[in-house]
Amino acid sequence: MTVIVGILICYVSLVNVILPYSFFPATVIALLTPLNIFLVWIVTTKLLIPKLLARSKIIVYILCSFALIILVNVLVYFILGTSRTLFQIEIDLLSQKQSHNNISAITYIFCTVIYFLNKDKESIIEQKTMEMNMLKSQINSHFLFNALNNIYSMTYFDSKQASDYIMKLSKMLRYVLEECDAKHVLLDKEIEYIEHYLDFQKSRNETDKQKIIFNHNNAGNHDNLVPPMIFQPIIENCFQYCSLHSDTDFIRLDLACEENVLTFKAVNTKSSEGKISIVRSTHIGLQNLRKRLEMNFDNDYSLIIQENNELYSLQLVFKITKQIVS
Repeated sequence: MTVIVGILICYVSLVNVILPYSFFPATVIALLTPLNIFLVWIVTTKLLIPKLLARSKIIVYILCSFALIILVNVLVYFILGTSRTLFQIEIDLLSQKQSHNNISAITYIFCTVIYFLNKDKESIIEQKTMEMNMLKSQINSHFLFNALNNIYSMTYFDSKQASDYIMKLSKMLRYVLEECDAKHVLLDKEIEYIEHYLDFQKSRNETDKQKIIFNHNNAGNHDNLVPPMIFQPIIENCFQYCSLHSDTDFIRLDLACEENVLTFKAVNTKSSEGKISIVRSTHIGLQNLRKRLEMNFDNDYSLIIQENNELYSLQLVFKITKQIVS
């Protein structure tokens, strides 16, 4: 604050030296520029940007900004006219008006540019925070408890199978906690994680092995890169909809890559248990998925959801990137 006051005093003193007026009229004219900047800045940053621009009301924001510039310059013009009459001095009102119009416009543009620069920084931070929170929440306590209970049961009957599942769970935890820090991961790593996750779901019941189908046709063998855990909310959505208790229940996942375009389709039957749980948690998961897709691909993706009383279908399509080999 002291620095600002010091700069203001130096500015007023300099203007008093330059302008051919006495102290009081020169000071009034000198203070009009910082007053102009302050009024446009405070109204734009404290009112127009948070109330209009931040809420995507762009047209209203532009119209109100023009109105603000006009009002500020009317005030400046009034003060200049009053000063000319009061102090009996010659002031080129037209030139001063044009000058202050430019000052108001530059201040407005500066505030808007600063807002968008800060918005980009906040978006990057928000993206990183959201993705990390999503990644850490993918292996939730419910899944871990079920996996450990299944492994515990296996130790009584088949120690070899139990050791295999312990290794799979270890790989899943390592993948989520260590490898998913990157912006992109190899698609074959994602496929491996999905296969391990589905193996644990199949281990709940012997008949579930035929009800859960995952086709990928070696889609991950070409250095394809994808955002980490991008398919997990869709897969969890399947198991929330479908309990696999009925003989007709099934979950089918198809993943294919063709000409740098990835298509992931999930189809499952709907059970009464799933219809209850979907209301509580799935909408949040899919909303977060949409946010991640927008952050990673802007609008260059497709997410289509179809459902009826019996089936729920979701198809995700986006362009993949290739790993650069140095």
